[in-house]
Amino acid sequence: MKIGKLENYLTKLYRVGAINHSRQSTLLLGAPGIGKSMTCWKLAEKLARATGKEFVDYDDDKAEMILAEPNKYFVFVDLRLTECEPSDLLGLPHKVNGSVRFSPLLWARCLNKSAGLLLLDELTNIQRPDLITVSYKLVFDREAGFTKFHEDVMIVAAGNRPEHSSVRAISGGFSTPRRASPRFSPGKRPCSPRLCLAVCSSSTYRPPVWTTGRTGWMRPTATSGPEPHTCS
Repeated sequence: MKIGKLENYLTKLYRVGAINHSRQSTLLLGAPGIGKSMTCWKLAEKLARATGKEFVDYDDDKAEMILAEPNKYFVFVDLRLTECEPSDLLGLPHKVNGSVRFSPLLWARCLNKSAGLLLLDELTNIQRPDLITVSYKLVFDREAGFTKFHEDVMIVAAGNRPEHSSVRAISGGFSTPRRASPRFSPGKRPCSPRLCLAVCSSSTYRPPVWTTGRTGWMRPTATSGPEPHTCS
């Protein structure tokens, strides 16, 4: 898929999720600097207009405004995962009446109450196993700690393809142990040498581990799952 067509494709995916009442997280793999993050920002602006809401590029200073009238806003949250600690995605524990609970993060509270788009950038460049695990929880469980996201929040994870990534830690083009494979399946649109797209599948589906060869996706033997699109 060419980067110029990505915005329209993700817009359709968001609309389908609204009709089906089921949001699927999306993974974008591509070379650095081709416009993945900027496309997601533009997509959030477009979805805000389409849903009659006011677009907000999130920062903590805007949280009080968002929470005061959550139905008014479409919130874009951009997290660069290589700059995060697990507590930035889970919340901080504190003691309440003899028990420990997590204080919800401001950005997560906003996405709990408002429609929006959560961009998890640099997913394929995380080098800490604990941070990888927490990031997967955001993608697949649609919650930060114990704070669930609003049904109209779209989650997009972005990263680099193997030849451009500093660490190969995610399935769908990255060799990884089966027990750590996230539940992504190839998208219906073809890949290109610059960009590939995959959609998070159902909670019960675990795809085989895909690797990349010189001619594109190479499927391991004795596995099941949908055939990937070739990246030539």
